[in-house]
Amino acid sequence: MSALRPKDVVFFGPPDGPRARLFLSRVAGGPSNGARPLVAGRADGPAQLQKFARANAWVIADGAEVPEPIGGVAPGFVQLLECGADWRRVQLLQSAGAQIAGVAPVLAPAVARYAVGMALLAQQQHVTLSQATRRDVLAAGRSRRAFASFSGKTVGIVGLGRVGEEVARLLAGADAELQYADRRTAPHGLAGELGLRRVTLDRLLVTSDVITVHAPWGPTADPLLGARELGLIGRETVLAITSDWRVLDLMAAAVSLQHGALRSLALDAALPEDGEVAEAGRTLRALPKAVVTPASATSSRQDHSDAVDFALANVRDVLGGGVPSGLIDVIDFPKAGDPAFWSSRMYPRARDAAS
Repeated sequence: MSALRPKDVVFFGPPDGPRARLFLSRVAGGPSNGARPLVAGRADGPAQLQKFARANAWVIADGAEVPEPIGGVAPGFVQLLECGADWRRVQLLQSAGAQIAGVAPVLAPAVARYAVGMALLAQQQHVTLSQATRRDVLAAGRSRRAFASFSGKTVGIVGLGRVGEEVARLLAGADAELQYADRRTAPHGLAGELGLRRVTLDRLLVTSDVITVHAPWGPTADPLLGARELGLIGRETVLAITSDWRVLDLMAAAVSLQHGALRSLALDAALPEDGEVAEAGRTLRALPKAVVTPASATSSRQDHSDAVDFALANVRDVLGGGVPSGLIDVIDFPKAGDPAFWSSRMYPRARDAAS
C-alpha cells in the first residue's frame, strides 16, 4: 500500500461521541507550523462521503455505522475508534481493497478485567444481578479475595483473541482449570505458559463452571450461542459475555434463565433501543439472575484516551508508509460439531490479530 498523504485522511460520522470529540480535538491541537492537518475532510453521512470515496484513509467515529464501499471504491486504510464493526461491512471494504483496524490492542486488558469482574459478580449468590451496575462489576474485579471463587473450577474461554488471552492471564494464578474454544490455536507457547487446553465448543459448554465469551460476531456466529448451545450449559454455570450482543440469542438466554437451566448471565453490550431485540433486552434486565451493562467495559476517560492515542499513532504510522496494528480479520467460528473445527484450515493465531 502506498504511503498516504494528510489531505487524503477523512473523518466519517457524528463528532459527538466521546472518542470522536477527543480525536478531533487532538487533531486540531496538532502541529501549528504550517503543516497540513492530519484530517482534511469531514463527512457526516454516506452522501457527503461520496466526494471522499477515493481518499486513502477514513477514520470512523465511535458508534458510527461503517459505510460500504462507494461505487465499489474504498480507501486503502480504515481506522475505527472502536474494537470491531459489522462483519458484513468489514468484508465489503476488505474486498474493495481496504485494510481495517480497530483499537482492540490497547483496550483488551480493560475488557478482560471487566469480563472477569462480571464472572465474579455473577457467582455471588446473595447479589440481585438485575440491580448491579458498572461500579459493582469493577468492584468485584478488584477484589482479590473474590478470585478464590475460581479455585477448583473449570473456566471456559470462547474466543482466544486479545481479550480471551488477557482473561486467561488474569485467571492463570486462580487455581482453576482453563480451557478454550477457537478456530485458531493459541499463540506459540501460550497454552503451556498458562495451562490452557483446547476443546470443541460443545465440550466447553458442557464441562465449564464459568464461561466467558469474546468471539467476534461473524458469519457463523450470528448467533454463536443459540437455544441448542445454551441447552448444553450446566444449571450451575455462569456465563459472561463481552462480545457483540448478536453472538447470543437474547430471548433463548432469557428462557434459559427463567427456567433455571442457566445459573446467571452477565452481558456487556449496547443493545438496540427498539424492536424485538430491545424487548428481549428488557426481559433480561428484569431477571434477578442477569446483569446487562451498556458497553461499559471501556467507557472510562482513560479508555477513551488510550483508544484515541492508539488510533492517531496508527494513522500516522500508515501515513509514513508503515504497517497498521490491530487489523480486523473476520474469522468464521465453526458451529459445534463442524468437522472444520479440527481441519487443516486451522492455523496458529498471530499475536497481532485483532480479537
